[in-house]
Amino acid sequence: LDRYLAREYGVDADGKKTTIWMPSEFIEGMKAGDLVIFDEFDKLDPTVKPLLNAALQKGEVFLPETGEYVRFHRHARVITLRNKTGGINRGGTLTGADVQDRFISIGVDYLPEDEELALLRSEAPQVPIDILQRLVKLASAIRGNYRSRRPTLPGPVSTRSLVRLARHLNRFKADRDRIPHVFQKIYYVPDNNPRARQLLSDLLSG
Repeated sequence: LDRYLAREYGVDADGKKTTIWMPSEFIEGMKAGDLVIFDEFDKLDPTVKPLLNAALQKGEVFLPETGEYVRFHRHARVITLRNKTGGINRGGTLTGADVQDRFISIGVDYLPEDEELALLRSEAPQVPIDILQRLVKLASAIRGNYRSRRPTLPGPVSTRSLVRLARHLNRFKADRDRIPHVFQKIYYVPDNNPRARQLLSDLLSG
């Protein structure tokens, strides 16, 4: 239950090192009736999900390390954030059905191209708009391939990565003429995937 408790190492009355079990943010939040957020929930250790499911079902959790039953506040809520694309969860381990049924799923897509372009322009005002448009189109093409039933490319391009690249180009003007090279610093395709590397090369040269 390390996911439910935070361990701290202290010194007891005899001066010996000992383990002190302290409530985690999850426990404290559920007791207080707060909003608890699990980021990257799809990558959570699968062995933890049954424990979380049982806790949410019962509205309490038993902590054997402290012998305490913790009852959750009736106003406490849990939000999970996970990567899911095109109905196939490729962001990590599958979310267990028992746990997933306890949540209302709300899909959040990437920004429309015009809004993503506006964001890049605000973050990199010195970069010519045609370069920023190229980045947005390239990202959209990669995302489209990843969403297909038989994707060739290993993953999508996040808006966060595009912003990071735009900021780099805003600072280093010389790299604006080296987009294919610089882009592969934020989007890596391994050498042992020649089909994906060829497709990326075609997209970059388009």
